[in-house]
Amino acid sequence: MRLARLDGAPMVAHPPICDQVRMEQALARRGVRPHIVCRTAGNETVLSMVRAGMGSAILPQLAVHSADIGSDASLCVHELRPAPPPREIFLLWQARRTHSPLTARAIEIAVEIAGNIAERG
Repeated sequence: MRLARLDGAPMVAHPPICDQVRMEQALARRGVRPHIVCRTAGNETVLSMVRAGMGSAILPQLAVHSADIGSDASLCVHELRPAPPPREIFLLWQARRTHSPLTARAIEIAVEIAGNIAERG
């Protein structure tokens, strides 16, 4: 989908923090200013609003992947062209700190999922 189609279109979005700000700035640099009809922090809430017909949404690939949208006939996923800048996700922890088994496993899962998504990208 061409980014220009989003100019003036109704859109459900995350609050203007972190990556949302970067994404909206990238759109604006290309002359695209969607009409934000609602902002909410939850990915599932954004998806519910799109299902209800309130507007479209631009979500990170990780959110789309985790919601199993492919099996949802009420939603259609389109890659944007040109693509917005990539989203960066970081894992941080205190230096010289030992991880609990649960923390170590969470890190392994995050790395595995990020690798799987990068391979599909």
